[in-house]
Amino acid sequence: MPHRSGLIHSVWSLPHHHTPRYSSQSLVSEVKSGNFAIEDEPRSGCLIEVDCEQLKQIIDQDRNVSTRIIALELDVCQKTIINALKRIDITFKFNRWVPHELTAEDKRKRKAACLAMLRDQRMRKF
Repeated sequence: MPHRSGLIHSVWSLPHHHTPRYSSQSLVSEVKSGNFAIEDEPRSGCLIEVDCEQLKQIIDQDRNVSTRIIALELDVCQKTIINALKRIDITFKFNRWVPHELTAEDKRKRKAACLAMLRDQRMRKF
């Protein structure tokens, strides 16, 4: 096995290699210890995934709940909750969480309102 400085030099001499010296040294020490795994080790910190079904249940129970409260309840970061809400198409409007897509009833109400405005516009005739 080559000397440590020889290993580091061989890593640094690779073409187009812009890895900081510390990263190269830690890579060499891991290879020397017999660790050839390329996957990252599990780390501590907030979870980055959240169960979308559980998130929907929480919002269905209380449409006025904040992302901070949901994050505390699910033990995840607030940004994780915000990203999950975007994925399941739920937005915060009029101080409550609402589905982004309209239901059939909402579409019917919107159509009726538009037709009423058109009718009123035609009756006034500018």
